[in-house]
Amino acid sequence: MTSKDATRDLFFQQDSEIQIRKHVERSLEIALSFLKQESNNKIHSDLSLPDLEALFHEVEIPALGLGVEKALKQSVEKVVKHSVHVSDPRYIGHMTGATPTFHMGLELLIAAMNQNVVKIETALSGSFVEGQLLAWIHRLIFNKHSDYYKARMHKPELCFGNVTGGGTMGNLTALAVARNKKIPRCRDWGIFEALERMGKRKVGIYASKRVHYSIRKAASVLGFGTQSVHEIPVIPFTNQIDIAALERVLTQHQAQGILPLVIVGVAGSTETGSADDFMALSALAQRSGAWFHVDAAWGGPLLLCEQGRTLLKGIELADSVVMDGHKLFSIPMAQGMVLFKDESALDVLRHSARYIIRAGSVDLGRTSLEGSRRFDSFKLWFAFWALGRKGYSQLVEHSLQLGQTFAKLIETSQTFQLTSEVKSNIVTWRYVPARWKARLDSLRASMLQNKSESARDSTLQQLTALLNEATVEIQKIQRQNGKSFVSRTTLESVLPGFDTVVFRAVLFHPLTSSQTLTEVLSEQKDIGQSVMARLWPRFETQLPGWDSPTLDATEN
Repeated sequence: MTSKDATRDLFFQQDSEIQIRKHVERSLEIALSFLKQESNNKIHSDLSLPDLEALFHEVEIPALGLGVEKALKQSVEKVVKHSVHVSDPRYIGHMTGATPTFHMGLELLIAAMNQNVVKIETALSGSFVEGQLLAWIHRLIFNKHSDYYKARMHKPELCFGNVTGGGTMGNLTALAVARNKKIPRCRDWGIFEALERMGKRKVGIYASKRVHYSIRKAASVLGFGTQSVHEIPVIPFTNQIDIAALERVLTQHQAQGILPLVIVGVAGSTETGSADDFMALSALAQRSGAWFHVDAAWGGPLLLCEQGRTLLKGIELADSVVMDGHKLFSIPMAQGMVLFKDESALDVLRHSARYIIRAGSVDLGRTSLEGSRRFDSFKLWFAFWALGRKGYSQLVEHSLQLGQTFAKLIETSQTFQLTSEVKSNIVTWRYVPARWKARLDSLRASMLQNKSESARDSTLQQLTALLNEATVEIQKIQRQNGKSFVSRTTLESVLPGFDTVVFRAVLFHPLTSSQTLTEVLSEQKDIGQSVMARLWPRFETQLPGWDSPTLDATEN
């Protein structure tokens, strides 16, 4: 494509409809083929990473365009065919998954409108969509009276929160507000001078070891450094923050002149789905003068059902809460939100410019760290109208039920061991040989009661090394097989003193069933037997008294 006329024809004109329909219909065909997995029923492409990398070796921008049809054909061969089928019910390894099919059409509408919600001059109705959505989510969390929201929604001087690109930007925004609120004149003087005038040396940000890594990123970006984030141990198996340990650290730091800036609670941790004791954390925050922030990027939507509200009891006491739309709300990437209990909290970030977000305007960019933003809030706003609170409640209830179903399958199996308490819809577990399971359970219980220190130093060290290696190998082989996908992580909370590699499932696909989960475990059992047969000779002499894990055993 070289002519100026051909390039101009790619932009909408009154006679463009036929060409647009042709391109959209072809894109829809490709999308449906991808979703139906017509070319390959595997979740991941068979192409190796080096071979995939080789498809993208050009170092120059193409001199001449291919035209839409040829570019689309090339994109299918290079990109679409080698993308991950995250919408498959057997893909249960991460927080990215299936979305309602109406979003495909909605994304087309968003692209056609191309609204920039930083300012009302480029997002007229979109500004009010975003304001209403934030009011809905604020009420879901803080549950104030309807008159409260009617009196405050869409007011230029007030703001319930910001729509963001995701939880990372939400956490950064919340910590930036906490910094500016808790360190007077920090915005003008900078951190060092402001802290010096307060008579403080450092700040402390406190969270459990299950906290998302974006909190450390935020601390670094805001000038506190990652060492200001103090990760408090969790209670073994439950993965809740150890409140007593947090109290001790706070007392010690206050005596050292460290300003307790933020206490972070986790509502649905990324690794285990755990939720902290928000009532206790709120009380500590009040006593220490710290800002209380809750990262509910994953677990926040659980508030739509009774079981979830019980799990997240006390979240309404937070000063700020982050929640993502592109996770448990099942909307396409990427959209998140940060909400503040005090609708004037964002004043500490308020800014203006001469050409947009002028003083007194309703431009949404007036309190946002981000500038230009896509109209992604439309997706969740539309989904609420399409599904209603009841529809979403059914989806999150199903996800919670999947968590309990999978936990029961693991607990009743002879070849798997649950490695964390299941209170929501994320499950961790590991493969253990059938002949070893009862003995391992007894050894773990003995160690947790501090009755078996010698075993902790020798036998458990070797067993953990063997089982960790086996877990890594099983997960890799299962991924390569392409029938299903689970992820893996490493937890220190399975056995204190040991880093344990575990499988991890994130269960929220409405078409994932008990049969799906049974098949996942069945495949892992078969792979596990093969892997253990290969690994055992290297560990056999280091584990005297332990039978070969490959001897026949009957599975329940």
